[in-house]
Amino acid sequence: MPNAPAYNELGIIALNRHDPAAARADFNQSLKLDPYYMQADYNLGLFCAQTHDNDCTETALQKFLVKTTPDY
Repeated sequence: MPNAPAYNELGIIALNRHDPAAARADFNQSLKLDPYYMQADYNLGLFCAQTHDNDCTETALQKFLVKTTPDY
């Protein structure tokens, strides 16, 4: 059964393999499986910043910040 952390890790692997389309798809799949998985929001935000997608960066990192706790 697929899970959010696994897809998040696949996104990181795709980034390391210089496959941005797969990375974005994997981060999005992670969030589809678990909308509360904040690590995928963070990684998607970093990915979007690297690809100069400012709207995506802002949205993903805002979602990440909403999900974090002050002690994170």
